Amino acid sequence: MLSGSANAKVRSVAALVLMLGGCVHFASAQASGPSAASTAKPAVSVDNPRLKKYLDANGGYKDSLGGYFDAKAGTYTTKDGAVVDNWHGLTGKDGSYRSALGEYWDAPNHTAHMADGSQAKLPATSDQVIKLLREDVEAKGGYDKTFILTKMMELIQKEHPLGLEQIAKPEASAENVNDPRLRRYLDAKGGYMDHVGGYYDPKAGTYTDKEGGVVDNWSGYVFKDGSYRSKLGDHWDAPTHTFRLADGRERQVAEMSNADAMKALRQKVEELGAYDKDFLVKAMMTAIGSEHPLGASKTH
Repeated sequence: MLSGSANAKVRSVAALVLMLGGCVHFASAQASGPSAASTAKPAVSVDNPRLKKYLDANGGYKDSLGGYFDAKAGTYTTKDGAVVDNWHGLTGKDGSYRSALGEYWDAPNHTAHMADGSQAKLPATSDQVIKLLREDVEAKGGYDKTFILTKMMELIQKEHPLGLEQIAKPEASAENVNDPRLRRYLDAKGGYMDHVGGYYDPKAGTYTDKEGGVVDNWSGYVFKDGSYRSKLGDHWDAPTHTFRLADGRERQVAEMSNADAMKALRQKVEELGAYDKDFLVKAMMTAIGSEHPLGASKTH
């Protein structure tokens, strides 16, 4: 039976894991075999050149919550100093460790709390115990040498969506939105396919990139799985029904639909005066002007 203090530590560790923004999960399924994280096909290639340009000189990445991915070391360090590893475990600043199997090493009290509820004081260092706990995870197929690297690239993709990178930065004025020279490049639906494979649909108020993600007039981005990233950096994670806000707060709302979640995040953008109903049409005309400059149009 865990003491109240130990329970508090476990809860504290669990809270730190959530700061990863949904990238790292301790799967209970690991107790009997390989985790989903180690067997599932990565959502993004770790060699994606577009995403790799966001890496620093050491091949790492600092996320929007202040955490740091060190792919070479195979670690993710939260802004509070806790460290997640390729064994899906987490090391606290005090040397305590929680393994993917639910086992917990309470470093200050030199006590191991096992998943079955048993506990024992051990005359060992944190490094020694952590090594044993990791070996236990590895023996059950729960070790993934590319876990941190994969999660780093997935988070970069979430924080830097393709559509928001590709969409033209609106420079069109009210006058050239109706410029007949530019408008002749529109298709029958009044939309436009740009040179990078994205499609502007001003009637729907959307820009769909070649990967299927969608930018809207709130300057937000809808991922293919229904997740949403707002202009303010707030995120709705559709698979887990969780809001992850730019300030680090999180809240899971099981009954929330993707549509309602997007509506709430868009409303927040509107309240701050950051909504532009003509954002997409202006971006579209800017793209057309850039891809079909006046001088070049004389050759058409």
